Amino acid sequence: MLAFATGESRRSTQWAGVRRSLPGRSTRPLLDPLPGIPVVLAALFAVACAVEEPPPRLGEPLADLRGATLDGDTLSIHGFRGSPVLVNLWATWCLPCRTETPFLQSVYERHRDQGLRVVGVSVDAGAARAQVEEFIQEAGVEYDILLDPEGRSLDLYSALGLPATYILDPEGIIRFLRLGPVQEEDPQFWSGLHEALR
Repeated sequence: MLAFATGESRRSTQWAGVRRSLPGRSTRPLLDPLPGIPVVLAALFAVACAVEEPPPRLGEPLADLRGATLDGDTLSIHGFRGSPVLVNLWATWCLPCRTETPFLQSVYERHRDQGLRVVGVSVDAGAARAQVEEFIQEAGVEYDILLDPEGRSLDLYSALGLPATYILDPEGIIRFLRLGPVQEEDPQFWSGLHEALR
């Protein structure tokens, strides 16, 4: 997150040591009277250049993510090509995620015979693995869990918070996306799911 300094007192303190000291000249800043603007623009440009993938959009493919499962295997989102996939970013400390999980499990149970795969991407820290395992067991989750302790998925998928859900058709094209919890009666969710299942 960028912090913007404002106020004349902050500016004068920042540039107090950068003054002309030639005899007979007035003391004034050597740099632009608004020196913070180039710095802010440079920072914004650096952040924009650091983004490797554009944000996910409906009708476009979702970038690949790979990581370890709770069993120690490697799982890749693109490895599910050929099947419809629901990808859900979550964490044990996220209350809306915990509330949403039973619904996602029920969606999986209802549609797995149609080939639906569900991948829960846990962004819990590595030290919280025991909590992840405990929650999965308590919630009766039977779908795949991918561990992402570094939170790479949050950057890769431009998720500003949790939960975040993406439904992909068998070609990996996004048919539904939601930043925030999915409501059971959400017609957009069901429409995206049915489109992916065709």
